[in-house]
Amino acid sequence: MNPQLHTIHKAAVQSIQSYGAFVELEGFHQHALLHKSQMSTMKVENPEDIVAVGDQVFVKVISAEEGGKLSVSMKTISQTDGTDSDPTHIVTEQDKMRKRKVGGRDSHRLELGAVLNTVCSKCGVQGHFAANCFAAASDKKYSIVDAEGNDVNADSSDE
Repeated sequence: MNPQLHTIHKAAVQSIQSYGAFVELEGFHQHALLHKSQMSTMKVENPEDIVAVGDQVFVKVISAEEGGKLSVSMKTISQTDGTDSDPTHIVTEQDKMRKRKVGGRDSHRLELGAVLNTVCSKCGVQGHFAANCFAAASDKKYSIVDAEGNDVNADSSDE
């Protein structure tokens, strides 16, 4: 029997690696990976700064893969009494989304055409939003130039 997702367990640190620690969940006699990114809300360079072999820690199951591979986290779990400061699992879900974006597979890119095709309502120049308008701060007008240095807005500008 495997522990359920998002459940909290007491665990003993079995070994420490450069990328995290392996812990054995109490009552399951099953090892789980406690990645160093899941040890604290702060960046952890060396897992040995946080845990030592034999330490008893409270962990939350954040991932259960086929074949019995488990990932656990200490990030939102009080190490004094095992209470979860993230009972709705929002932090866990945000971490998953952030992880996907780093890989680049699910990231959405901003199309520059969406900005370049806009016309500023303050100065009338194409290529920026009114909130980013430099003309609002002074009487200077700015325009977009192409690679050859020609004013792209020369026909629409009334300078």
